[in-house]
Amino acid sequence: MITFGRPAFDAHKNGVLTGRIVGNVYDKSLPVNLPRRERVYLFEHLYMTRITSMLPADDGAYAFEYIDEGQKYFVVAFDRRQLYAGKIADRLTPDPMP
Repeated sequence: MITFGRPAFDAHKNGVLTGRIVGNVYDKSLPVNLPRRERVYLFEHLYMTRITSMLPADDGAYAFEYIDEGQKYFVVAFDRRQLYAGKIADRLTPDPMP
């Protein structure tokens, strides 16, 4: 984890990291969407700070857990084959962890 002493990271000190963001990485194909294992990056929205990154599971599913529910985030993924442009999911609000 990277911290720069900014207010967005106060939750890491206070222990209120109870949120998670989940999603899938896939190729839009017909008749079925095909899962992909492309690295996914999580950024904190306010300061554009990268929090972490991960490789999805074989089925393309990823989950960023133990993040601050009070912040907004965005997720970025790039196609290693360079057939498609990178994709961004913006203004994501974490859900409470089960």
